[in-house]
Formats: sequence, structure tokens, C-alpha cells
Amino acid sequence: MFPIILLTIEDERQRSFMEQLYLTHRSSMYRTAIEILRHPQDADDVIQTVFLSLCGKIPRLMQMSCYTLRSYIVISTRNAAIDVIRKRERRPELLWGEEEYLDGLIDAQNEEETALFSFLEQTALNQAMRQLTVKDRSLLEMKYILGKTDSEIAESLGIKPNSVRVLIRRVRGKLISILKEEGHETDKN
Repeated sequence: MFPIILLTIEDERQRSFMEQLYLTHRSSMYRTAIEILRHPQDADDVIQTVFLSLCGKIPRLMQMSCYTLRSYIVISTRNAAIDVIRKRERRPELLWGEEEYLDGLIDAQNEEETALFSFLEQTALNQAMRQLTVKDRSLLEMKYILGKTDSEIAESLGIKPNSVRVLIRRVRGKLISILKEEGHETDKN
């Protein structure tokens, strides 16, 4: 089902971009949603919800590399599907992306994040990420792949924004320690 929201986009270039985005990524979005939800109507609803959210971020999406964009879309779909389960079951349990969706960590956007991850090869990062707990991985995914603010992450996890900043700092420290143990040089000492 083609998202009706795309018809409301006035800018022809942006509408064309979003239509192509839908055609390119709809099947992977559906697979991601159905894998979690196991119900076709729920999966279709999640796709509609994600595209509604993406329509508010078109300029940002147009700037992303194809790999980062794919990661962003798949993780957004996964999180939207998880939100459906959370609402249905009223338990704060999350599912996390596999290593192929972690490409976005390499494309961190601010200087601090770039300095942190500039030394990493993707394989080393993926291996190190797998050693983190599910909660720690999700925190990094929300911050660096989905680009959520500390307040948005805090709301998702039911904690205070200041706690999010502390947790992210600790998890980055764990990630650096894991990489150092594996013999990878880091810029942070």
C-alpha cells in the first residue's frame, strides 16, 4: 500500500525522493516489521508510521549516504515495530539491530563522535558492538544511527535526559575498552 502522506509533499524533488525511497526500501521494511510483529496488518501500519515520521526529515534523509539511509530506515522500522509490541504488552523490552545495521555508527555527525569512531574499521566495530549488552547496543543505535536526542532516548527508556548522557559516556568507554583489548588503536586515551 503506497503511503498517502507522500501525496501531500509539495516539493516535487522531495516527493520524488520519498517515492523512490518507498519503492527501494519497502520490502526490507516489511521483512523487518513482520519478523518482529508476525502480523501483516501490523507490519503495514508500521511502514505507514515510519514513512510519516520520515516525511518530517526529508532534507536530512537526502543528505545521508545510501548505507546510512538504509540503516536509518531499517532501525526506525524495527523500533516502530517494537513500540507496537510495547504498547500491546506494556513491557519495556527492546530488540536490537544486527551488525549489518550498524553502518551508521561510522557516519557519526559531530566532531566528538567523529573523533571517537574515526579509528574504527567496520568489522572491528561490529565485533566490539556484539560484545556489548543489548541495552548498551540499543543506546548507541538510538544516539548514533537514529540520531535521537537525549530527551527522546530518555523518553523511550523511561529515564532522565541527564542519565542518558551519563550512560552514553559509559557505553562509549566500554566500547573503547573492548576495542583496545582487541588490539585496536583509539584516539581517546
